[in-house]
Amino acid sequence: MGVSNSRRIRVLVSDATPLGCELLETALSRSGYGYVVVHRATSAEEVSAGLANGSVQVALVSASLPGAPQSLYVVLDMLRTSYPATRPIVLFDGFDRTQIVEAFRRGARGVLLRIDPLKLLLRSIEQVHKGQIWAGSRDLQPILEWPGRPTPQMALAPGGEKLLTQREQDVVDLVANGLSNRQISR
Repeated sequence: MGVSNSRRIRVLVSDATPLGCELLETALSRSGYGYVVVHRATSAEEVSAGLANGSVQVALVSASLPGAPQSLYVVLDMLRTSYPATRPIVLFDGFDRTQIVEAFRRGARGVLLRIDPLKLLLRSIEQVHKGQIWAGSRDLQPILEWPGRPTPQMALAPGGEKLLTQREQDVVDLVANGLSNRQISR
């Protein structure tokens, strides 16, 4: 027995590749939960075009869109300001504390890692659609560790690629949080 049209959740899926979008759409359509993919996007521009028709309720936004992480932030800012009724869930390739904090600051309603099981993705869509926030304790940890502290900015080249190694970025984050040289060296 199918899900009635009034209970279907209209979803936009985005990924860095058309194949990734198709796999997400197939998984959602076969789930039996009543998800309808109304648009697939492989760039921030395609996400914008998909949102323009106004029928998207939940947007699955890949953190690995071309130009990441800036393209992710552009999409989240656009959703927050121009499409506040659409609730974004960000799919991260790996755990990145700074990006998770920044995603929530820019309006993400849920975060997941690609290593999470499909059942969590399905449940996150359902819960975010209902107005809940979705994050595992692993994803909330960076937010709890940095209350009230500014999120350090990542040094990026004009093309969006990182200028610093992860270790260098860690040192910059420690300096930005006011640690002394002695504390940083430990």
